[in-house]
Amino acid sequence: MRIERGRQTGTLNDSQYNSLKGLWNNIENLRRPYDNRTMEGQVRVNMMNSLTNLDKMLTDNLHDNENSHYQQWDSGSKTWHHNWWSKENNLDTSFDQEIDAYQRNIKDRIDKGRNNGRISPAEMQRLQDSYNTIDRTQAQYRLAGYSTYERNSLTSMMTQLDKDVTLALKDDDQSHYRNWNDSSKTWNNNWWQNSANNSNSTQVNVADHRFDQEIDSYQRSLRQRLDSGRSSGKLTPDEFNRLMGTYNNIDTAQATYRTSGYTEGERNAMMNRLTQLDRNITNELNDMQQSHFGDWNSSTNSWTRDWWKSPGAVTASNANLAEINSTKLTLRTDLDQAARTGRLTSKDVSDLNDQYNRIERMQQAYVDRGYNSTERDRMMQAMTNLRTSLTARLQAANGRTTYDHHRGGGWRNH
Repeated sequence: MRIERGRQTGTLNDSQYNSLKGLWNNIENLRRPYDNRTMEGQVRVNMMNSLTNLDKMLTDNLHDNENSHYQQWDSGSKTWHHNWWSKENNLDTSFDQEIDAYQRNIKDRIDKGRNNGRISPAEMQRLQDSYNTIDRTQAQYRLAGYSTYERNSLTSMMTQLDKDVTLALKDDDQSHYRNWNDSSKTWNNNWWQNSANNSNSTQVNVADHRFDQEIDSYQRSLRQRLDSGRSSGKLTPDEFNRLMGTYNNIDTAQATYRTSGYTEGERNAMMNRLTQLDRNITNELNDMQQSHFGDWNSSTNSWTRDWWKSPGAVTASNANLAEINSTKLTLRTDLDQAARTGRLTSKDVSDLNDQYNRIERMQQAYVDRGYNSTERDRMMQAMTNLRTSLTARLQAANGRTTYDHHRGGGWRNH
């Protein structure tokens, strides 16, 4: 929420946003396997250390100390001074009805214009792009309830799109932008109450995680086949890079959607992209027996069978996964922090990142089927070696600087 708001207000530049968003994605990847389950002690501590570090960085960039919480975390006792989140978890839903109704109104009109041919393909694409931007923003805001600022920002975006749709469709009787007073940030009348009653008050982008398993399984299956194709030589470097580029685009979209749970539309759009990539991989590898695109019915947007629930489906439930992800996340955070301090040369940073990337590739070969004890030990040794290398390079650059593994980590001078 704060990261997205910082970008939208211009407080964060692109470099700051990408750095903070990257750290957030790393943390989210660690949290994801737990869903609503309790984290083990050390994993929770590592998670809190990473979150508080991100909170500090974000506060330094945004100067919004009133929104930060890292000061409430006691790294010595590994506890919070008070349960600040209890208040924040009371989501503000006072703006839900008006925003849902407005989005439905605009979406219905865009779809109607496309179906009756009143919107050209070019106009349709432009309006749909604007709608999708609004929809993503709304999904981010809705996760923790809308603040007044977020509601006003979102309504301003929607009234502009409403004007554009009205101009294209000439359906002024269906528009609502004239009911919005931009000076007072209020509606002249509560038009959405009748609109909501007529449409059964269907909510937009309510968090829904029932599609997580099928999408995660499909992504893991495709990634495993890509890596296998590269390792076996069945994919040329150009073919692998092309397919991997498509995969990375899907992975970026999936991370955005998953934050607030997939809507039906997002899940179906994701499946269309995954099945197309599945076809492309199958064409290159000739491994039809490993594909799943034939099980997806694009007319009904449903699977003909729940293949991902079968005993042979790719899963990542091995108990060692949490330990390894936690250690890897801490390493990534420390590497980024060390690079930002300026103590490392560009060659140091490049060498350490190469070492980290080798660990990433090693993990990918194991993660889809879980780790056995030998593989777990190999991963942990590789990360220990990277930690040793990081510490040595920092000590060489500045003899007074060492990494304090205790007290929650951090760099300190002697």
